[in-house]
Amino acid sequence: QKRSLTKTILKMLSYLCNKKMNDILCNINKKNWQKAHEIILRNSENGNLSKFLRRDSSGQNILQLICRMHPPVDIVRILVETVPSLAYQLDNKKRSVLHAAVESGASPQVIDYLLEVNEDAALEADSHGRLPLHLAFN
Repeated sequence: QKRSLTKTILKMLSYLCNKKMNDILCNINKKNWQKAHEIILRNSENGNLSKFLRRDSSGQNILQLICRMHPPVDIVRILVETVPSLAYQLDNKKRSVLHAAVESGASPQVIDYLLEVNEDAALEADSHGRLPLHLAFN
């Protein structure tokens, strides 16, 4: 099931990249973390945060998408520092960023950081009643 989810996300990111809709998503799709980091910083300095506030059709924000791509913790940290509200948003299934990270097998460093930012997310059940911990065992 995790492979299917990852394939779906990769297809979506590839589609958005091909449509030139979001340069940060293109670099995430390619796992070009250095370039993604530069784009986040550049947009933050320019006050252009609109691309970080968009959601996909399932209601996932950019931080949820990034956490599904096994990012280094630095990328997660800089994005949360740029737009702190992303760490608290839920998708259409009431899943938090922590749900996305745990379900996708993100690194322990990313999980730890997300818990530092929003420890309450560990106790938030999604629309199926599952906590992030439940998803670790799927």
